[in-house]
Amino acid sequence: MLCILLTLAALTPLPASAPAVQAQGAAGQVGPPSGVTGSRRASVFASQVKGTLWNSSGGGPQVVLLGRLEGNVYALRSTGTGTGWDEDFLLGIPPVPLEQAPVLVLFHQYSASERDTYIKTEFFKEAMVRGWYVVAPLGAHQENFGIDYSQRNTEVCLDWVTGFFGGALDSERVYGVGYSMGAGWLLAYAARHIDATGVRFAAVLNHTGTLSVADLYARCPNTTLFDHPLMFGGGPSTNEIGYQRASVMHVWPQADEIDLTADLGRNLHQVYVESWYAKLDNTCRLIFQNLLFNRYLHAPLYLDQRFTSSVVEFPTNQHTWGLLDEGQILDTFERIRLQPNSGTTDVLADREARYHHIEVEQETAGVMSPFRFNCQPEENRIFLDRMENITRLVIHAGDAGLETQRPLRVVLGPTTSAQPIEVAITDYRGLPTNVQRGNQSTTWWTHDPARKLVVLEANNPNTYRTWTITP
Repeated sequence: MLCILLTLAALTPLPASAPAVQAQGAAGQVGPPSGVTGSRRASVFASQVKGTLWNSSGGGPQVVLLGRLEGNVYALRSTGTGTGWDEDFLLGIPPVPLEQAPVLVLFHQYSASERDTYIKTEFFKEAMVRGWYVVAPLGAHQENFGIDYSQRNTEVCLDWVTGFFGGALDSERVYGVGYSMGAGWLLAYAARHIDATGVRFAAVLNHTGTLSVADLYARCPNTTLFDHPLMFGGGPSTNEIGYQRASVMHVWPQADEIDLTADLGRNLHQVYVESWYAKLDNTCRLIFQNLLFNRYLHAPLYLDQRFTSSVVEFPTNQHTWGLLDEGQILDTFERIRLQPNSGTTDVLADREARYHHIEVEQETAGVMSPFRFNCQPEENRIFLDRMENITRLVIHAGDAGLETQRPLRVVLGPTTSAQPIEVAITDYRGLPTNVQRGNQSTTWWTHDPARKLVVLEANNPNTYRTWTITP
């Protein structure tokens, strides 16, 4: 069960010198690795031995090969993650990778290791036979509930895998599967990681996920785990942003309502979401959470955003990996690619980071920062509005499909801040010949030649204004 007492020892970060795992399969036997064809990087990896170390340039994370399980499944550890926790993970390399192969990422259940899906499901086997790579992160420790540092560990793991194998992987076909705690961790991660240059999910499988950790806290008779100083350090009233970041929807303080100022789920409009659950499952009100989330996905809450989702429901009370049909799920996933942005896109930023092709700098840390954008490359124009708790937005023009070699228009809507919001646009090597605000030339802008930025100082309290940058 999810609501149990966690001992202090279980939440002690691993030292870098922690002993390596024993490299053996579920049956206790080490099978020979298969020859890997079609990928030089994969072939090189398959020839490595226990203890091989990959050093990061610039003092970043290091990855060490702990050993090999059966066939082409390897146990690795990333140290120097920046969180205080090492990150153990499994990596499955297909014997015959597809050219630009998909990546399947598996998120374990509560109180289980990164080997959970390797032992209890057929996902490794099913995916590798198809020519896919498979990754199973630990997320810092076994009871992480998607807490921020577990997501940062997951990011370190996925960044290393995608960086190591590079062009052998298809960045538009990254898929995730999670069960119970792991499903909540997966959906929160997918909603918070939408940087167009990073690892983004095209499709996710939510199996009875813990979708609101705050709601779980309110329903569990024993909150020792959540109150632990190495977890949230208390309830949602003392660390609300921590619970929000760990949840794709925030059900707090109202017991039966999603807080629509903290619904990270709005960031999933590019992602196909499939949910599986047993409708008689009585584990910590998880069915209620999943039904509430499904209603959210079908509600027209945002102007141009419609979520793509489906539900598979069983008339049983099973809370187990065994409910899933691995082959059916992967059959569905293999037809799906990450969808491009279109129309008006609502974004909820929980921290300073890049969201799609826009970087966010916040006015106050630890507070949500919503904004909307509509990028129209054919018109060389971008709209921005409904900006809150933001001091600066940086638009990466080339990534957004905008051209700085011809007049570019930035339409800025009303802001709630008393101070002007800076809107910076990249790729301006030279000084523009003119910048207009409305129909008049303005001096409310600067050019940063070192960073190749044009920076607009926007203060539009009551109306929409068009800024035109002429190169």
